[in-house]
Order: sequence, then C-alpha cells, then structure tokens
Amino acid sequence: MLLIGLVGCSPCDTDETCPEVSVCDEGYVRVDTLRAAAECTGVLIGTALTPSPLDTDADYAEIAGTEFNYITPENAMKWKAVEEVEDEWDFEDADAVVDFAEAHGQAVKGHVLVWHKLPPWIDENISAEDLEAAMSTYITTMVERYRGRVFAWDVVNEVFEFTGTYRRSILYEKLGEDFIADAFRLAHAADPDAILLYNDYDIEGVGAKSDAVHAMVSELLADGVPIHGVGFQTHLNAATCPSASEVEENFHRFGELGINVNISEMDLRIAKLVLDASGEPDPGNLDARLGTQKVLYHQYVSACLAEPACDAITFWGFTDARTWVDGFFGPDDPLLFDDQYHKKPAYFGVRDALVGLPLAATGGNRIRNPGFEDDTDHWTSWEGSIAASSEQARTGDYSVRSYDRTADHAGPVQSLLDRLEPGGAYSVSVWARLRNDSGPHTIKTTMRRSDGSGIHYDRIATAEVTDSAWTLLEGTWIFEAKLPIESLSFYVEGPPPEVEYFVDDVRVSAY
Repeated sequence: MLLIGLVGCSPCDTDETCPEVSVCDEGYVRVDTLRAAAECTGVLIGTALTPSPLDTDADYAEIAGTEFNYITPENAMKWKAVEEVEDEWDFEDADAVVDFAEAHGQAVKGHVLVWHKLPPWIDENISAEDLEAAMSTYITTMVERYRGRVFAWDVVNEVFEFTGTYRRSILYEKLGEDFIADAFRLAHAADPDAILLYNDYDIEGVGAKSDAVHAMVSELLADGVPIHGVGFQTHLNAATCPSASEVEENFHRFGELGINVNISEMDLRIAKLVLDASGEPDPGNLDARLGTQKVLYHQYVSACLAEPACDAITFWGFTDARTWVDGFFGPDDPLLFDDQYHKKPAYFGVRDALVGLPLAATGGNRIRNPGFEDDTDHWTSWEGSIAASSEQARTGDYSVRSYDRTADHAGPVQSLLDRLEPGGAYSVSVWARLRNDSGPHTIKTTMRRSDGSGIHYDRIATAEVTDSAWTLLEGTWIFEAKLPIESLSFYVEGPPPEVEYFVDDVRVSAY
C-alpha cells in the first residue's frame, strides 16, 4: 500500500482512477477531504448510510458524497429489511443507497447476507430444510441483483459469543456451523468477482473471540471456501478499548492468513471516558474527551494502515446527529462530524493518519505572550504602533493597544513560522474592544502566508466590536500551502485607521 504524506507528496501517476485532487499535486500540503487523502493511497474510506436523509438533508448528502469513496447501506440490505414478509421483496431503500453511491463514483459494500437477527417469519419452528432453502434464496437473490454494482459483501456476521463459542442462533441450531461455509459458496456462485467478508465486533484485540474467528477463517481457507477478508467492526468505548499496538498485532496475524483486513463499522464512544481526579466520568469536559477521541481515531486508523493487508476503513455513520449509539448506549458523540455537521478533532486525526502524518498535538497555545503580560514581546505591528496597556484587560493585568494606525490592516502581528504544522487544523480565537470610538466597527483575524505559490491572506473570523464590552472573534483554519513556506503571520485588522482598539487573550491551538 502506498501512503502519500502531505509534505512532499508525490504526484498522481497516469492511472485514470486517480482523482484530480490537491493531495496529488506535487509539493502541496493540502487535503480537501478524507476521500482525497485516501484515494491515492490505495485504501477505501467509507461510511454507512441510511437512505431517507439522502433526499431530505442536503448537508448529509453533501458530506456523504464528497468525503468518502466506499458506501455501506446501514440497514437497507439486511434480510429483515428486504424480506420482512416471506416472498415479499422490498429493494427500494437498498437501491436508493446503491444509486447514490454510483452517482458519486463510490464503491459499495453489501451488508449483511447472514446474521442471527432474522426476519420475523423465520423462528424456531422452521425446519432445517426450509431454513437452508430460505437462506439460499436470499443470498442468491441479493448478490445476483447487485452483481457488478456491489464491490464486496459482509457475507456472515457475528456468529461468535464473547467467549469464543458459537452463538446459539436459529441458524446454528438448525444447520450447525456448516451454514457459514455454505453462505460464502452461495455468494461466490452468484458473483464470482465480489469480495466476500466475515464481519464481527469485539475482535479488534487478541482474545478468546478473535482467536475463534482466526481459527474459523483458517479452517475455511483450508477447505477452499471463498472468503477474502475479515471486517473488524471497531465499535469502541474510549474508556475500555484495547491498545493500538494490540490491534495492530491482531490485524497482522489475520493478514498473515493471506486475506484482507478492514475496519468495518468504526465509532468511538466518549461519554463515559474517565477524566476527573475522583475516577468518575466528567461530562462537562467535552474538549478533553474530544481530544482523546482524536488520538484514538488516529491510532486505530494508523494501526490498520500499518498492516499491508488493510484495504478499507469504514465508519458507522459520520455525524453525531445520526448514530445508532445514542439509542443503544445513551447520548454520546462517537463520530467525525458533530450534530451540526462541523468537523470534529476526530476528523483531523483520521485525516492525518490517512496521509501518514504523525498525530498533531491537540490544544497547546501556539501564540507566545498571548495575554500581553510580558509587554509586547513576540509581537509587532504593521503600519502603526502597539503597546501593552492596563487601561483595559479582559484577563490578567494587560491587553495590547493598537494606535497611530495608517491603514485598515494595521494592528498586532505575530510570526508563527515554525510554530504550526503544514496540513494541521487550528482553532483561533481573539478578544477585541474599541478604545476611542463607540462603534460598532468590523475587526478581523487573518493569516498571511507566503509559500511556493505566492502570498495568500486567509480570513479566519470577523465580528462587530464596540467600546462597551469585549467581543470574541473565533474560527478555524487549515494550514494549506505549497512548499517551501517562506513566512507565516497572524494578525488582527479591520477598523478605520483613526480607530484605536484593544486585543487580549489570543489563542491558536491545534485540534
């Protein structure tokens, strides 16, 4: 697998399947989407989708279509969704997801052909012969219908208990463990070109359950059963999840069987993450929990990519606004986008892992002398003057006063060259207040960067400011540039030259 880092990345070759995106431009340190980060590395980056919001929620559809190159119908292809009543088939939702994926140039993984959660017309009263016939009909019907349109199938799902023993499902009780091999053979006969997978949860680390799956896959391969990979669901609780090194070790032992491995349904719960001194969950410390979540997402994605057999990473949804976790475990924030579809720190952890960047530190103010308690050390001004002032201070004893300004852009400036990492995402905040004018006047925060492609001015935040109270300007900024980077400066600007203003508590931190 080829991993292209953000810094000094190689250009795409002439393969027509390689997208024309900025991550492939030589010298650029930029990634527009997770899809852009993944497609030139040879890995699929995916999400589970439900069909209804694709038509009713424009933000959902936009992110689903641009951020990912691999789509899994979350529920629409499950047996009880397609054939809830015997011989009455409903493909509407499944077709909708496949149609959406094809319209956006995305591969599709079918989920799932054989699972212990069966349609209601299959119960303990069914005969082995009738169950075998029903399973055969369902697998053949589904795989033949989507032959050539579905790239891979989760053929068999969750047949083991935590102890490593077979789940005593109706399938197992009626058909024994042979139904597993039969399912793979039926799927292969219906579409010989499809990738066929076994899928399960709580097998990410080494233990009784993952040992049982490893033994089963080894036996299936020895018997010539067409199984091509294992999906590790990776539904994790940040408070109790296995270490990334253990997960990497486990992926490797499966890869040594000659099959592919993939993260198939990842989400990472943080509501019960223990963070306070008493050992109790701290629900108010969301920033810290989101930072931990970013680290864990980066570690797990990196663990998969470290194994050459890793070919795909799929998240079980992408927004906290639509997640199965809330209904099953209680309110949480397990995914890459928040309830308002904003990118969370976890998103950038995944992005950095995909392009081979080490984890950027979360938090930690990159601004030196942010509260001007050390006079104006590390600060200067463009076309004007600045001075530490005790006349107004939001916190501490001082702020900085900007005066004798000769242009709108005159104001406090700090060089951040060598303080920020190319490709990094940053949270930026400043407090401002007018001095000699009641206002309101517009104040702005800006990054000025000079690189191999010229001089660029990136506006971060804008606010209307008065002299009666401190006003917060905050926003996010992604450090996109073409090497070499010659200069990088953060500055505050905006009101007419005759207007003086104060600035305090400046913060630029990675997230």
